[in-house]
Amino acid sequence: MKILILGDGVIGSVYGNELTKAGYDVTHFIRKERSQDVILHGIPIRCIDGRDNNKRTEELYRPEGISELAKENVYDLFIISAKSDGLHNIIASFSKKLANETTVLIFQSLWIDANEIESWFNGNKVLYGFPHIMGGGRDEQGIYCTIFGSPDAPSMIGEKDGTISNALQSVEKAFSDASMNPKITKDILGWIYTHYAEAAGLLAGVMQTNDYINFSQDKTVVVQTLLAIREGLRICKARGIPVSKIKPQCYYFLPKIVMVPFMKKMYATESAKLMIKGHITHSLNEMKSMVNDMIASGEQYHVDTRQLSKMKKNVDQFSII
Repeated sequence: MKILILGDGVIGSVYGNELTKAGYDVTHFIRKERSQDVILHGIPIRCIDGRDNNKRTEELYRPEGISELAKENVYDLFIISAKSDGLHNIIASFSKKLANETTVLIFQSLWIDANEIESWFNGNKVLYGFPHIMGGGRDEQGIYCTIFGSPDAPSMIGEKDGTISNALQSVEKAFSDASMNPKITKDILGWIYTHYAEAAGLLAGVMQTNDYINFSQDKTVVVQTLLAIREGLRICKARGIPVSKIKPQCYYFLPKIVMVPFMKKMYATESAKLMIKGHITHSLNEMKSMVNDMIASGEQYHVDTRQLSKMKKNVDQFSII
């Protein structure tokens, strides 16, 4: 399988590295101003690997790269993992250059309608997914990440209509060969949308305190975070998504006496802190946009978002010092 990955970001680089080690033919599309540096010097990746008892690893990933895509360059799979607010422009720049037989995997957070996304392509098969198995960011030393070892944190993949095609099974095999724990779900869009709502509420909570890495130590903020996540999930219900059937997002409606201690413990782990640090430092504007998306959608679907609205001032003012 020939795989093209968009960019040299955190998700694409980590998956590219794991797929390459598994023997797959992986190429990254890297913008011209970065391509020479990446190809010459590689991408340092520091990882806490939960698949190996939280072993700390340091690797230098040396990807194959291109900065121009010609129609004759046929790839079996094109993985797009990008900031959600820039997805349209990215697809517009690639759609006419992709061979029709290339399967596209949109592998990221989404809130926009899948039919709109697919209208941007020229007949390519489009799959959807989310790298729930990992999180991370980038600093002056390179990429830092955590790869979770729990079966409850997989690489989620699926098709819009719930079918299981040969293309989807090929992606499942590739991710399995790379030990990235693939899981096919028949409601991938429901999972992605509810995860978007969950992440928006979580990041709104994180941005209520200056000590964002340790936000979970503040019980009041954790309660506010839980309420914000519930508001987002109610918006998903209003969109027709069967939230009660989607795990683990459905658990946020368990009683507060259960969820608050659980959330305090879950977000106090080193891996969770690393994930939060990555989101805040690497994609702050995108995280703020997600909160605004929830509030705007609450108005659209007539869902009360009073908790998110209360948190919005601190979200808008939040910055990394």
